[in-house]
Amino acid sequence: MDKWHASPYFLVPDIVSISEWYRDKLDFKYEKLWGEPPSFVMVVRNNVRIMLAEVSLAKKYPDMIHPNRKSDHHAWDIYIDIGEGSLEDLQKEFEGKGVRITSSISLKEYYGMWEFEIEDPNGYVLCFAKDATKK
Repeated sequence: MDKWHASPYFLVPDIVSISEWYRDKLDFKYEKLWGEPPSFVMVVRNNVRIMLAEVSLAKKYPDMIHPNRKSDHHAWDIYIDIGEGSLEDLQKEFEGKGVRITSSISLKEYYGMWEFEIEDPNGYVLCFAKDATKK
């Protein structure tokens, strides 16, 4: 069976600072920033790729950046199942780097997942999860 991967596309007001934040705080890597001046990057950690694109008007009109949590229904912008890794270690890693944890590890009994959430500087919510039978 083929493995599928999804790559969310986040609009941001400052591509350089957010690229560095994902690299320094979440340990995502990237090879280069595209455009002159830079306006696009793909950050990657494990099999997760997030595309970030600078929208020039977003600096002037920050409401153009519209994470899902700004909608009427609280929702994540990306849901990352970490597989066999340790959620506890990952949360501690992020806390040690000053990442804003918006929801600590908790069991979602309804669908059987352990989860915690973080928020990036632009308000995008990333949920890290693990099957409850594998904690």
